[in-house]
Amino acid sequence: QQPPVYFLRDLHGEDIDGLFYKEELTRIHRDYAKIMQNLTVEKIIRSKGRDRSRRILVSWHDFLENFNTWINPKNIKNFLKKRKKHTPSAHKRY
Repeated sequence: QQPPVYFLRDLHGEDIDGLFYKEELTRIHRDYAKIMQNLTVEKIIRSKGRDRSRRILVSWHDFLENFNTWINPKNIKNFLKKRKKHTPSAHKRY
């Protein structure tokens, strides 16, 4: 008897190529708030609108182009990668 295979869809509901066996899969719970917390903007592609209706199109780090999203620019700080500030070490004189 053949083991069951699974067909998968991405977050947009589009089919993912291939067949998958149970051993290749991990069960997750869709906690969109947590997913959104871990997203980082790769780059800002363009903007549209003015003032309160202004939106920016962003691409997400580690996501394909079809996941690009229009977001409110006020929220961009939530998604920018936090970078450590590099401070040059002071040379000590002895």
